[in-house]
Amino acid sequence: MAWTEPKTWTPEVLTSFDMNKHIRDNLNALRNPARATVIVNNTDFSTSSETFVDVDGSILSLSLQTDGGDIMVGFQGKVDVPGQCAVFFTVDMDGQLVTPGDSSIICLDKWTGSATYKLPIGFVFIIENVLAGSHTLKLKWRKSHSSPTLYASNSEAVQFWAQEVF
Repeated sequence: MAWTEPKTWTPEVLTSFDMNKHIRDNLNALRNPARATVIVNNTDFSTSSETFVDVDGSILSLSLQTDGGDIMVGFQGKVDVPGQCAVFFTVDMDGQLVTPGDSSIICLDKWTGSATYKLPIGFVFIIENVLAGSHTLKLKWRKSHSSPTLYASNSEAVQFWAQEVF
């Protein structure tokens, strides 16, 4: 259900068409915004790239049909960070990174010791002023130094989601 710009009411006869279009349909649009979610189990992802690449271009990819406005994007998972390493995450929307240049939405740094740790990581991020239409969002990452692993086991699921917000 698409959002309709509300009518500016004037002294006139109130019709059921106007009530349905401007009240009922807009309440339904607010109640049921465009959303997409993927939860992954039993698949581990790793990267050796020092530039942003898809974590997985087919599994961790979302399609969203929006009415225009903002999109809230979220991610959560556990990353195995070996030795001295940093891992950076961002989102690609329609072939463009939502963060400028080589910056990230979130970074996990581990610069002490040589042990490997599974560390939780996550973010919620707002992409503002998105045009109405069909959009594809992909989770991207890069590393510095050692190669990290994003775990998606039975007990450590990876979740990536997006929802239009008004």
